[in-house]
Amino acid sequence: MRKEMKQALENAFEAQKPLGKQHFLKEHKGKRYYIRMDEFILLQTGYIRKSTWMISTVVFLIGIAASRLMKPEIIWGLSAVMPFLALTLVSEWMRSIAYRMFELEQAARFSFKSVALARLGILGVVNFLLFLFCLLLGRMQTDMKFFMAAVYLAVPYLVTVFLGLWIVRKTGFRESEYICLGIAAAVSALSVLLRLSAKILLTAEAVKWWGLLALVLLALVIGEFYKGLEKTEAYIWN
Repeated sequence: MRKEMKQALENAFEAQKPLGKQHFLKEHKGKRYYIRMDEFILLQTGYIRKSTWMISTVVFLIGIAASRLMKPEIIWGLSAVMPFLALTLVSEWMRSIAYRMFELEQAARFSFKSVALARLGILGVVNFLLFLFCLLLGRMQTDMKFFMAAVYLAVPYLVTVFLGLWIVRKTGFRESEYICLGIAAAVSALSVLLRLSAKILLTAEAVKWWGLLALVLLALVIGEFYKGLEKTEAYIWN
């Protein structure tokens, strides 16, 4: 009975013979296909989520609106937006880890590390250009020094990136995206509260400490990226 059933299943699900197999093999025999680095990076641009580009566009529009409506306080308005710009970087980094796709991507022609670094590189360049755009707008509308304005914009951005990467590395769950959104909202609100109730921390004398904080945060962000990559490799080998 078992043999008859096995034979019946083989007959029912018998695979058809491939058509044109020899012609296909002959046509592609000895050929190797390459993709240049610039083509690879351009290709990855299309895989970045539309919501990510929408956030970047909204930040750009807010910068233009703030330059017209918040001239005296434009730097503080833009600093409150920086955490949401940081979300674009964190969310793109989180995609493969939260959905556990890095094992499959690691076995592909372009590994998870290559894909992740390419997409993060693209978003890093876009975010840096938006940061410069907001910084220049702020400098045009206020008499604040360039370094001071840069630090006040960079710190909320770096805080959000660091905390977001840390949460993703510790949890790795899909729900971490909502946690990161809450972190961005909290950092944004804290930026506004500091301006309203703790102006002593925003004086010219305190800017050197803010600059030091920005450097520490930058080092922590780089460290979190490396730790995240190491964690994905540990998942693969375990």
